Amino acid sequence: MTLSSVPGIKLILSARNTRELLLTQQLCEKNGLKDVHILHMDLLDFSSHERVVNQAINAYGRVDVLVNNAGRSQRSLIMDTSIEVDKEMFDLNVLGAISITRMLIPHLENHKSCIATISSIAGFLPSPVSGSYAMSKHALHGWIKTLQIELANTLIETVLISPGPVLTMISENSYTGDVNTTLKDVGRVSDDKNKMDAGRCAFLVLESISNGFQETWVAKNPYLLFCYVWQYCPILYSYLSKKVGYSRVRAWKSGRSNVNSVFKWS
Repeated sequence: MTLSSVPGIKLILSARNTRELLLTQQLCEKNGLKDVHILHMDLLDFSSHERVVNQAINAYGRVDVLVNNAGRSQRSLIMDTSIEVDKEMFDLNVLGAISITRMLIPHLENHKSCIATISSIAGFLPSPVSGSYAMSKHALHGWIKTLQIELANTLIETVLISPGPVLTMISENSYTGDVNTTLKDVGRVSDDKNKMDAGRCAFLVLESISNGFQETWVAKNPYLLFCYVWQYCPILYSYLSKKVGYSRVRAWKSGRSNVNSVFKWS
């Protein structure tokens, strides 16, 4: 199933980068999806959230599906990470999604609708060399799963989707231990080994939303296998994660750029 195959589908694209929004809009139109509205938004500008939500409602009269997909990753050892990085990660990955979702819920309650949140398997698994990222995703999971219970008797479905490594620009733009430095700046961009194609990930996300799956893991092996080990055999998982996960720590300390070739939860 594709978005363009759904009769009457209307899409609102929102992000900070207007150029990328326009390119995505053109791509959608090229593939037959004509009703695409662009809504510029900086998720870290909390004072703008109410205005942005009202603009989204006014664009087509109502919103049926909210997809929380904004976020940023981080690569550094916990002891080398500044508190500024922790704060930025939490504001963007957690509080931004919470703020927009909370403001939109009153507009969703009177009709069948869906809140879909794209998180990460780092939301329930430890993520060596990405402690701040894991912190933010664990917090997001706790909030969304609580929201699922509180909205259980409403018309709103709440979907939590946790991808593993996906072939995007997230690694290049990751924070390091310094809030002003990205992974690309220090020349430690990860490789593409075992990353899922972004198109395949998007398809599985769409399937999860359309079927109303409460929680979905989207990853290639070995990451998907570790999710199942964590779920059904936590003692074995604890042993394996320390053995395998620390190899990623050693690779980072040695200065290797492609630490993904060793191990990665994200």
